[in-house]
Amino acid sequence: MPQLAFVLALALVVASFSLPRGALAISASAQQVVVIDVESTDILFQKNSTQPMTPSSMTKVMTAYLVFNALERGEISLSTEFEVSQKAASRGGSTMLLPEGRRVTVDDLLRGLIVASGNDAAITLAEGLAGSEAAFAERMNQTAQAIGMTDTNFVNASGWPEPGHVSTARDMARLGLRLINDHWAYYGYFGQEAIVYRGSTFRNRHPVLGKLGVDGIKTGRTQDGGYGVMVSAASEGRRVLVVLNGAGTEAERKTDAEKLTAWALNEFSNHSLFRAGQVIAHAPVWLGTEPTIPLVTQFGLRMTLPAQAHSNLRAQVTYNSPIPAPVTAGQEVGSLIISGPGIKPHEIPVLAGASVDSVGRLERVSTGIRYIVFGSPE
Repeated sequence: MPQLAFVLALALVVASFSLPRGALAISASAQQVVVIDVESTDILFQKNSTQPMTPSSMTKVMTAYLVFNALERGEISLSTEFEVSQKAASRGGSTMLLPEGRRVTVDDLLRGLIVASGNDAAITLAEGLAGSEAAFAERMNQTAQAIGMTDTNFVNASGWPEPGHVSTARDMARLGLRLINDHWAYYGYFGQEAIVYRGSTFRNRHPVLGKLGVDGIKTGRTQDGGYGVMVSAASEGRRVLVVLNGAGTEAERKTDAEKLTAWALNEFSNHSLFRAGQVIAHAPVWLGTEPTIPLVTQFGLRMTLPAQAHSNLRAQVTYNSPIPAPVTAGQEVGSLIISGPGIKPHEIPVLAGASVDSVGRLERVSTGIRYIVFGSPE
């Protein structure tokens, strides 16, 4: 049976789109970058996004993710207290000035971890949950693999520079997406601009927090990794995620974060192209009790497209024609491929929208004779 391919008239299905010249032009000084629409998960821009990098204190997003998991499972509560070890109290870099032996609530530790970027808070949470930071790092890596961070290896809970502590911009973006989608109830921790703990004020280092719709997530900086930041911003119902790393200075990090966030929010919009179960065509059936069946999309499709778009999208349906009976409703019979200039093709399985039985034996013989004499039916 030949494979049939035909193009849908998208003007009948969706508003018209185009890809205006120059709309996608963007650059960044940072060494590793990825920009993603949170809803569609479409990548809007990337630069060395799979290049190994030092994630620095953006590592703490994974530490927070595991703490949120434990809270959701009821293993701990925000009022649970963990004791500060000598290792945690003596760790340098960014801290929330925790004294050895002090018992601190998970709530305060989370604020210190996220807002103050406290390495002491990270170690205390890790030791409290897993017994040791090394054991907690094993949990981090197990979780990383489970959520698709295939190019990541964590050695510690804080991002402290150690050999083998490595990730990529794309992996960190996967982590950011999962945290937003899985733990929105706790996401507000990342939007706090400052905390006060034991008389000391600690301010969030996020360079664009509170601007351009930015409400999180986390900064990082080490000598090897340079300046990095994970940014989440929302405007008019859309949310974008930016991960950049390897900026040379704080000023470069801030400029890149502002520029990429504004570009992602202003130059793109999300559009529903197809609904789940939408009839997109009718296909002929071979030796069936009905001559045709409706073809429907398995699931809906929303794409992130340039905001000024019109009429350059192409929707192509492919299937083997005619489809042999019997056919069962819900049976996968083809695919729908959406493509366009500068757009990564999106493919949706196409299903039979109805069931069709086979014809009887005599009719099968009769149809076969007609096929021999007159050729394939329409």
